[in-house]
Amino acid sequence: MHSLLSRGRRWSTAFLFVVLLSLLLPRAAEAAAVVRVRIAEAGEITLRGKLRFEGVDGAGLADSLSVKTSGRGLKLNGSADRGPVGVHAVTGNIEYRGNKYRGHISLESVGGKVRAVNIVDLDDYLSSVLGNEMNHTWPIEALKAQAVVARSYVAVRASAGRQRAYDVDATVMSQVYRGQTGEHISTRLAVADTAGEVLATEAGIVEAFFHS
Repeated sequence: MHSLLSRGRRWSTAFLFVVLLSLLLPRAAEAAAVVRVRIAEAGEITLRGKLRFEGVDGAGLADSLSVKTSGRGLKLNGSADRGPVGVHAVTGNIEYRGNKYRGHISLESVGGKVRAVNIVDLDDYLSSVLGNEMNHTWPIEALKAQAVVARSYVAVRASAGRQRAYDVDATVMSQVYRGQTGEHISTRLAVADTAGEVLATEAGIVEAFFHS
């Protein structure tokens, strides 16, 4: 009888935990609705597209933006700006090294280099990660499983990284991300079908490491 009662209490606790988890996890995922991805850190960065840029020293429009460091600030197409500078696409997306990025890009001078960080919606980020970390033609359930893992990983990184200038890298150091490159109907469907779902224990969301 004691064994049955103990087992019953364990099942009740587990059930209560699942119910609470279902209420709390969507809020946890919402906290990382926007992801800051470091896409480059180089001596010079050139962005293309129908661009609008805004910095401390003013704003402007350009079809191509060449950015270098200048002292502690930046030089935009030859004009100095103390930075940081935000770049938005007036139409379409921002192109960098053949990849097209949604959202906007923040530029700043760090250690003599230009750091470019893409601020992008979580769903757009994950749709690209899935297509770059696995084959988009694989079964949808496999893609959905990967979506949950990738969302869990970035949710932990985003919640822990608010003291940093970015949450994750665009390389294998975090998760491979190349903007719209890698996005497919199947990867967007997998992300949509698992919206808000993450891996978690009683301690919180799992920082779900994985390898290809």
